[in-house]
Amino acid sequence: MKLAHPSSAPRINTPRLYPLVVLFAAIVVAATVVLLFFLDKVVDFVLPHSAGGSVGVVVVLLTAIAGVFSLPYLLRMEVSPFMRVASCAAVFATVSGWMLGLWWLEMNTDAPYVSSGLVAVYAALLWAVGCVWVVGSPLTGLKKHR
Repeated sequence: MKLAHPSSAPRINTPRLYPLVVLFAAIVVAATVVLLFFLDKVVDFVLPHSAGGSVGVVVVLLTAIAGVFSLPYLLRMEVSPFMRVASCAAVFATVSGWMLGLWWLEMNTDAPYVSSGLVAVYAALLWAVGCVWVVGSPLTGLKKHR
């Protein structure tokens, strides 16, 4: 099976900008580690305020998992093409989870500084798009079968 064998990452579009991708990966690592470290407190905070049952907990868990799985793409690790595509999708799932969490926090609580957090997450979304542009499309290494 061609999608299961590891392969090297495609060539970088702009090598001079790759340190910004590594910086974004470091931010993702830091945010994911903090989320995993305080996961019990986050879940205890989300459950009583959640109107939809445990949907908020599922979003928190999927955000943490996506943060871990986004690293192979951002750090250009040698993985299978399928994992590279999934890891690229996890980059956007991570930022989307941050965005959903802050939207939920703004609607359900009167926490201060949520608006500035949303501005930071919107900037992170633009940064994620730039990272995908710098690292390159995960689909370039796939061969078309006819």
